[in-house]
Amino acid sequence: LRQMLRDDSDQTVCRDKLTKVLAELQAQAEVALCFVSVRH
Repeated sequence: LRQMLRDDSDQTVCRDKLTKVLAELQAQAEVALCFVSVRH
């Protein structure tokens, strides 16, 4: 993520990749939260 943010030579592609990565991270975080709430 840091490298993508630093290398802003192609802003649109960078932004598109960043959006996809953040969406994946959000999905993983939601799954982790569900798992934690189920265990407790």
